[in-house]
Amino acid sequence: MSAEVVAAVAQAHRRDWAHVLAATARLTRDLDLAEECTQDAYAQALRTWPQIGVPDRPGAWLTTAARNRARDVLRRESAMRRALPLLVPDQVVAGPEDGLDDDRLRLVFTCCHPALSRDAQVALTLRLVCGLSTAEVARAFLVPEPTMAARITRAKKKITNARIPYRVPSPDHLAARVNAVLEVIHLIFTTGHTAPTGAQLVRRDLVDSAIGLARMLHLLMPNDAEISALLALLLLVHARADSRLSATGRLQLLSEQDRGRWDTQLISEGVALLTGALHRQPPTRYAVEAAIAAVHTEAPTWQETDWVEIVGLYDVLLNLWPSPVVELNRAVAVGMRDGPQAGLDALTPLLAEPVLATYGYLSAARADFLRQLHRWAEASDAYHEAMTLTDNGVERAFLAERLAEMQRAVSDRGLVSVSRRIAAPAADIFRILADPRRHNDIDGSGMLRGAVSDQVVSAVGDVFVMKMHYPPYGDYEMDNHVIEYEVDRRIGWRPEPGRGHPDTAPGSTTPRRWGHRWTYELTPDGPDATVVTEIYDCSHVPEDRRESMDGGRIWLTSMTETLQRLDALCAEERHTPGTH
Repeated sequence: MSAEVVAAVAQAHRRDWAHVLAATARLTRDLDLAEECTQDAYAQALRTWPQIGVPDRPGAWLTTAARNRARDVLRRESAMRRALPLLVPDQVVAGPEDGLDDDRLRLVFTCCHPALSRDAQVALTLRLVCGLSTAEVARAFLVPEPTMAARITRAKKKITNARIPYRVPSPDHLAARVNAVLEVIHLIFTTGHTAPTGAQLVRRDLVDSAIGLARMLHLLMPNDAEISALLALLLLVHARADSRLSATGRLQLLSEQDRGRWDTQLISEGVALLTGALHRQPPTRYAVEAAIAAVHTEAPTWQETDWVEIVGLYDVLLNLWPSPVVELNRAVAVGMRDGPQAGLDALTPLLAEPVLATYGYLSAARADFLRQLHRWAEASDAYHEAMTLTDNGVERAFLAERLAEMQRAVSDRGLVSVSRRIAAPAADIFRILADPRRHNDIDGSGMLRGAVSDQVVSAVGDVFVMKMHYPPYGDYEMDNHVIEYEVDRRIGWRPEPGRGHPDTAPGSTTPRRWGHRWTYELTPDGPDATVVTEIYDCSHVPEDRRESMDGGRIWLTSMTETLQRLDALCAEERHTPGTH
């Protein structure tokens, strides 16, 4: 058998299966028989086309062969079949003016009839309309093949026994029935876009089936705005497919993707479909989702993403389609717009949402915001939780990588951090941190006794000296070398023993450079609030000393107290005229 014939039959299966099966079912009024005859027609093509050549119209040839096969069976079994329940024929013949007299639409609407469960609707659609084998459908549902075969058989029997009409719904029911079909297509796409389980991130067969179904519906019902909007959404999301994995198979977040690999043809087609849909009717669920996807595709870089517009679109979507998942996505967008603490605050109410109790993306979103806030231990817990709720191998590998990074930050790297949202502009907080004379007011350790001079920190390389008291050592000084300085954003220093400290005494063998580092990061959280993160880094301290300090965790209590005092000081200054 020639490769040309095999390729032609395969192409005809992808392109014409639904049409051949649907046209045959209208004749047989029996989905099982129609499916059997359609399969026979494709087998006949493999036997016949090597001798006669590939027909000019393969779909028409296959339809004729399947219907001829069906007529033969019907003639032989006519008496027996008169006693069996059959599909109710289409008693209402659609006029040519409505454009809906198509066998494929009859098949789609029958498979997605509301009398069937959603699982049955999806399974039948994949098997009969998309032409997937029972084994392929079973893999999509993560069930054994015999279980799926029984499910499909029960669904077919329900269609015949319940006398579900094999026809396009009447105009007064059409809109509701179209929505059910679109929900099935959307579910097939999302299941394929990120596979719920398995080693692959994407189930390309399901993605292709969903887009093929949406294209078919759009071809048959080009004036339906909601169909256009769904197809736009699928194309705009799928346009990023080639950039979702790195060359080594690592998951690439949207912020990491190479936008040069996005499919500009699909983007242009999706935007055109969305524009047309919005011109025909007010925004609907799929149109707003497509608009969000379009905003992402239109941004030249991740940094130029218009998060203000995206949050606004999620607000519209919540009014049209209230859903905890939409609230989650909106909370993430808020975090991108206003900072990680704002995103974390927006996620907090969703922790009590039962629908999201086993939704791994909620834990992953919290973990990422906690990571950005340098709350390593909490981020570690959240990443671990996300892993327990995730079964896709690629996503699990990514989460495991992030979890390991957080665990290193907590232990190996000797990093600990505490964050607090303070109702004050970053400039006011930075002014306090850059003035050593104010450090006594916010000291949570109880060791500070004041600054030696009136110097205010103004650049990297500055050194400010603090008086200290520690009972085992008594009174001494600490020389603090400024190693980070970014106005209103970040300030940090490296303390070293100064005058009076035992480590500076003659004969001491302790290195003068301890390796401790203190840093404060300021992240704006709206116009009049700031997330302050205090970071203690002892990763450069000798291992024995780091272990004695429990990787720096012995300072967590005093760090928490310091931020509480800083918050109180800022509140006091807000209510005291002339303190700024």
